[in-house]
Amino acid sequence: MNKYTVGKSLTADTDTAILTVPTGMEANVRMIHFANSNADGKQATVWWTDSAASVNVYMLNSTSLDAGDTINLTELELVLKAGDSLKAKGTADNMSVSVTFEMYPKIGMLNNVFGV
Repeated sequence: MNKYTVGKSLTADTDTAILTVPTGMEANVRMIHFANSNADGKQATVWWTDSAASVNVYMLNSTSLDAGDTINLTELELVLKAGDSLKAKGTADNMSVSVTFEMYPKIGMLNNVFGV
């Protein structure tokens, strides 16, 4: 299992893919950090797209951040499957998001046990 951290600087009002899990892999998201270095009253949105269920699950949904504010989502156990993605959007340029996750090969035999 390998641990990674990726970060992105966001463009205002643009959906930005932070992580997309490749075929044959799974990821365990451990931490999401969102920062606003721009101006007061801006909004942050972070969501997971469950590709199997075709549904978006929001962890932050238009959450207000003033200049210099940060939000840390820690101690997460968000397991993403192949094709799932984690995306973010801010309402100002230069807002940033970073994600720490572990990536590992999917274990096929568990499909028979848990049906996932």
